[in-house]
Amino acid sequence: MPVHHAPEELLFDYARGTLNAPAALVIETHLALDPESRSHVKDYDCIGGLLLEDLEPAEVSSDCFAEVMARLEQDEERSQTEAPDEDTADDEGVHDAASLLPRPLRRYVGKELDGLPWRRVMSGLEEADLEAGEDEGTRWRLRLMRIAPGTSVPRHTHKGVEYTLVLQGAYNDESGRFARGDLQVADAEVDHRPTAEPGDPCLCLVLTDAPLRFTGPFGRLLNPFIRY
Repeated sequence: MPVHHAPEELLFDYARGTLNAPAALVIETHLALDPESRSHVKDYDCIGGLLLEDLEPAEVSSDCFAEVMARLEQDEERSQTEAPDEDTADDEGVHDAASLLPRPLRRYVGKELDGLPWRRVMSGLEEADLEAGEDEGTRWRLRLMRIAPGTSVPRHTHKGVEYTLVLQGAYNDESGRFARGDLQVADAEVDHRPTAEPGDPCLCLVLTDAPLRFTGPFGRLLNPFIRY
């Protein structure tokens, strides 16, 4: 059961539909693994419904009803062909994409994990970039990161924000232990050196809106030359 939940403001923005696409994907994937965060989003949805009841009616186009009914039919067909996300959220010990990747991310990736364009970053660390796009001039970077047991990511802080969602295994840093379903949100105030635990490789979904800034003795020398 996850112990590091998404911040309330992120869940609220997700419920309102105001998150950009890559951040919404991270939160939706987290919700498939975290019952507590799902409960909060349902509460926000209920509050939003109550607020809508207090709004004055507004005129709509003549074809609005037909469009709404068509959308409802599509949603019903989709729900009949897809099981709830939670069904595969806790299939620990099975190492294929169908169990490791919750449905929102599995739909987005659309292929087996081994079919992704993995590249070696350093010994014990590899990553596969996913399409993220831009949002009002911000170039988001979305990727899967696979860390071998016992491997440490170089110490760093962040020029922007970094969302890290654990999908398999676990890692430890100065903030604590993060395992399957846990979400860490890090910014310039966080300086850490995540280290993967023994056992399964640590598989994470990572989203950043700016390069990292390395803070270790050797990493500081690299900052002028690399953007990661």
